Amino acid sequence: MSKVHDLIGIARRANKLVYGDALHRSIRKQQPALVVIASDASLRTTKHLLSQCDYYMVPYIIVENTGLISQAIGKANVKAVGINEQGIAKEILKNK
Repeated sequence: MSKVHDLIGIARRANKLVYGDALHRSIRKQQPALVVIASDASLRTTKHLLSQCDYYMVPYIIVENTGLISQAIGKANVKAVGINEQGIAKEILKNK
């Protein structure tokens, strides 16, 4: 388990995490302090999220694989999450 994995899990338990359609809506509102994207997400998903993050100036990182995100939040096949807590986002960036 990595520190990033643990921090994503903490964000989930603190209800400071969004994914799926809610992630796209929150990026448009510039709510996430950080978007975490799996490196094995589809090209279409990755391009869409990266262009949204760039346009709305939301920081993002790309992590090893879907398993890291899915296991951390307890949901299968999640390719990207948004962290809504500034402190957790800073820790993830520091430990990536």
